[in-house]
Amino acid sequence: MDIEQAQTFVEMNSKKLTDMNMHSRCISGRYESFENFPMIAKPGADPGDVMAAFGALNALQLTLPPETVLNAVVTMVGGAQSFRFHTDDHTEPTDLGAGCDHLTQAKIDPTAYGVTQEQIDFIFGQLPKLIEQGAVQEVLHGNRSEQAIIVIDSEHYGVTPLIHLGPNIRSAFIYQKTLHTQQLDRLVKLLQEALATQGQAVEDHAIRKALDDASGQQMAETLKRIAQGLPVFTANIDAEGVVTIGSF
Repeated sequence: MDIEQAQTFVEMNSKKLTDMNMHSRCISGRYESFENFPMIAKPGADPGDVMAAFGALNALQLTLPPETVLNAVVTMVGGAQSFRFHTDDHTEPTDLGAGCDHLTQAKIDPTAYGVTQEQIDFIFGQLPKLIEQGAVQEVLHGNRSEQAIIVIDSEHYGVTPLIHLGPNIRSAFIYQKTLHTQQLDRLVKLLQEALATQGQAVEDHAIRKALDDASGQQMAETLKRIAQGLPVFTANIDAEGVVTIGSF
């Protein structure tokens, strides 16, 4: 995908944010669009933020019970019924989350993601319980065919990751940086409060830096493994829907 194709792709796939589509999804380009398609695209969807929180705490040499870390993310997204993740049709339906490259790559090599085997196993182990509480697992279909990585900067629009152009499919890894940043702002406060409850006073800026570093490093690790060599674009979408594309 070149920069002109990226411009057209974003213009065709941009969707106005509403209360109904402010949910999380992964950065994968295999999602087919549907009504109220979730627009907060981030690595690993909501389990990815649990993993990022573990990575941040590990980097700060701080500990919280894993259930507390999970509960912070669940609270951040508005409850278990708003918790989102995915698998795919290459895995067993009962093996929840197994079709998510971000989570499975971390399970294969937790050290590269700054987490422990126990922490990643905890995340997978909690997914059935979250489903019982109303969480949603999407099932993605087909093989990866992404042609670019696109980072979205917008408080007003999200972007769907796949479009059918006649017999052809054009897709991209999408990261909605603005909306994910807003979520992480809330997560920092929840983690800070949980640490304070345990008698650990930590400045919010220290948690924020560690969380940004962990999330960014984990996403980079996954993209290095599954998106090597793809072009990277930025897309700013203003309140009127005007798209400005840049490239790294």
